[in-house]
Parts: sequence; C-alpha cells; structure tokens
Amino acid sequence: QSGAVHGYEGAAWTLRHNEIRFNHGAGIRTGTAMRIVDNHIHSNGQIGLVGSGDNIQIEGNILSHNNYAGFSSSWEAGGAKLVKTTNLVVRGNCVHDSVGTGLWTDISNIHSLYEGNRVFANSSEGIHHEISYDAVIRDNTVFANGHGYDSWVYGAQILISTSQNVEIYGNHVEVAPDYGDGIVLQQQDRGAGP
Repeated sequence: QSGAVHGYEGAAWTLRHNEIRFNHGAGIRTGTAMRIVDNHIHSNGQIGLVGSGDNIQIEGNILSHNNYAGFSSSWEAGGAKLVKTTNLVVRGNCVHDSVGTGLWTDISNIHSLYEGNRVFANSSEGIHHEISYDAVIRDNTVFANGHGYDSWVYGAQILISTSQNVEIYGNHVEVAPDYGDGIVLQQQDRGAGP
C-alpha cells in the first residue's frame, strides 16, 4: 500500500504531467490537499493510486493496465482506491483495462465527487462507493466493466454499497452480456461509522 510517489506524510503536493509505471505495489499514495493532474499512471503491480486525506483532487489522468501482479481485486487492486477522505474530487480521468476496480472509495469517505470520468474495461466495478457518505456521481461514461464477473452484484458499472446520501445522475452507463450490471445499490450490516 505504499506508493513510488509517497505523499502520505506531506501536504499540498502537486503531481503533474508524469508517467508513473512499473512500480510495486502502488504508483502513487496520496496525502492531504494533494493535486494529481494530467499524469499517465499505468502498469503498476497492484494499483495505480491509493491513499487518504482531505481536499484531494484527481483530475485529467489516465489510469490503465494496473495490477499486472494479480492481487485480489476484492481487497485492493486496479485503478484507484481511497479511504477516509473528505472533499475528494475525481474529475475527467480515463480509467481502463486494470485487473480490479476502476475507481473505488471505501471506508468513511465524505463529500466525494466523481464527475466526467470515462471508466471502462476494468475486470471489477467501474465506480464503487462503499461504506461512505455524501457522494455525487455525475456525467461519467461507464461501460464494459466487470467482464465475466458473476458474483452477486459485484462487477457493476456503478456500485453503491452501504453508503448514504449519494446522488447519481447524468451518467452514460452501458450494460452488455458477459459484463457487470448497470447501477446497483447494496445495503448490508457493516457496523457503525462517523
């Protein structure tokens, strides 16, 4: 869960116009107020981007072909996974062809915005907001994720799991045979949170 670019202990870093590849396990680990803009983050062993923090901006990046080492996609692998963020903005990224989830917020993320992303051809969910709060998922194009995935509701194009106050609108979602479902809402007993 460490990144080749490890911003976790820092604050207000800007990472722009880089190619981040062939790292293991993550390409980037975020920190508070980090701006990750217009990078090509690909071919990392486990995941392209991972981390936590407040006021993170992830915009205009290409995240592709991550998790070549075959880590469990149900734990943490693929394009990006963020935990315990506040005011996260994920905008205008192209996220594709990773083994795992494309974009994933899991555990106590509050006020997340997914906007204008193109998310396709990832082996698990396209966008997954899990045990978190207050998200807006709008104007994204999400298709061909969850290919060959047949485990209950997982592998959906957009999956909201045990999260409250989530708005989903204006997205272009395509569902085809042998791919995951469209927009799925899942409610489970996952304990208490903030």
